[in-house]
Amino acid sequence: MVSYRGDRQSLSAMRHRIRIEKRIVTTDTDSGQPRETWEFFTEVSAGKRSKRGFESVPNASLEVIGEVIFRIRYNKDINEQMRIIFQGMAYNLTFVEDVNDGGRFLDLYTKVVK
Repeated sequence: MVSYRGDRQSLSAMRHRIRIEKRIVTTDTDSGQPRETWEFFTEVSAGKRSKRGFESVPNASLEVIGEVIFRIRYNKDINEQMRIIFQGMAYNLTFVEDVNDGGRFLDLYTKVVK
């Protein structure tokens, strides 16, 4: 028997709008060096929860690193080569997990460095 209670809770928690961008790597015509740009992929509703955060001081500059998990509806085209823009901040995707292998939701594990 399938319980839909968990799905309803997941859907109601998806109150944030996130933008997902894909990385485009091109070659600079002048220098021949690879150039990375980001292109709009989609915008979706998401749930958000912080996993952890910590601070470090490399080379006397403060660096805040946080890990956040976003839950969205399933999309087979999302991968770790993408990033999320949420409230003006970029989150790099580190892992994409199909929740319960059900093809209904994805958990997007991300890291942010300020």
